[in-house]
Amino acid sequence: MASMSRVGPKGQVVLPKELRDELRTMPGDKVTFTLEEGRLVLLPIKAKTASELGVS
Repeated sequence: MASMSRVGPKGQVVLPKELRDELRTMPGDKVTFTLEEGRLVLLPIKAKTASELGVS
């Protein structure tokens, strides 16, 4: 899937809706950015569940 967006004057980029839907991201979610072989890779950081944190 390919989509286009623009970099704003403050360096902000809006994720197109179809990508937000595919990644299941919501406002306030955190993401990581990495460069891999000249490509920018964005990955959502999913909140840990209680069981992953060792909380019952």
